[in-house]
Parts: sequence; C-alpha cells; structure tokens
Amino acid sequence: MIDGSGYIFRAFFALPPLSTSRWMPTHAVYGFIRMFLKLIKEQHPSHIALIFDSPRRTFRDDLFADYKANRSEAVNGVLPDLVCAAAQARCAAN
Repeated sequence: MIDGSGYIFRAFFALPPLSTSRWMPTHAVYGFIRMFLKLIKEQHPSHIALIFDSPRRTFRDDLFADYKANRSEAVNGVLPDLVCAAAQARCAAN
C-alpha cells in the first residue's frame, strides 16, 4: 500500500518549482513518479494499492476526532498534481 497523497506532498515541498512550457506545475508529479518507479524497481511488488486522501469527510473523521489534526489545508497548486499523479501511476503500473 502506498500513501499517494503523502508522496505528492513530499515531492511538492522537496523539489524546486518545475513546469511545462505552458506553465503547468510538474514538480510534484515528477517527484511522485520518481518515488513510485523507484519503489517498483527495488521492491518488485506483485500487487500495488495506491491510496489518496479523500477531500470529503470520511468514517475516520467520525472514529477519531483528531484525524488529520496536524495537517494543514491543501496547498494552492497541489490539486492538479494529485490528479495527474494518479493518472501517471495507473500508466506506470501497467
């Protein structure tokens, strides 16, 4: 199981801003894919479950009041990277 949201946020904050010629940010997607491919190359998993946090309230919020208490709101600009990373991961896993 891979924490896709965690990978995206790690890459978003760890890498310098990168973008396409049309100024679409790509640094979080680039970092995410690099980490994802490295994991596949080194671990050779037979199955992969890539999990992304839901933007909506879930049962975890009801079970544990402090769920995500230490997390800030999503940073401006990271949402398109989340969508793109999920699509790229589907392609890379096939």
